[in-house]
Amino acid sequence: MKLAPVALPVVQLAADLGSSASKLFYRVQSDQCAPIWMGAEVVDGLSSVVLSGLSTAGRPQDTAWLELDEDVVMVGEAAKAFLEVNSLSMRRRFIS
Repeated sequence: MKLAPVALPVVQLAADLGSSASKLFYRVQSDQCAPIWMGAEVVDGLSSVVLSGLSTAGRPQDTAWLELDEDVVMVGEAAKAFLEVNSLSMRRRFIS
């Protein structure tokens, strides 16, 4: 049996990172759009090594991350392990 090549899906994302909750909408096919509600925590600049200790048994919004090459951005509940306070509050403190 000869296998046909399969095209990789194109995933489109739109996010609203709020101070108390973040909303993420994703679309894999043109007629399907789905929301994910998660916490407001965001941690960037992590190494991909942290993913080996991440449990993926929970809900998708609790174990969400974005990996680009060797850089990892952790969001929502998964990010809480890397934060002492809400990251948006922390960033506002540094901006003011």
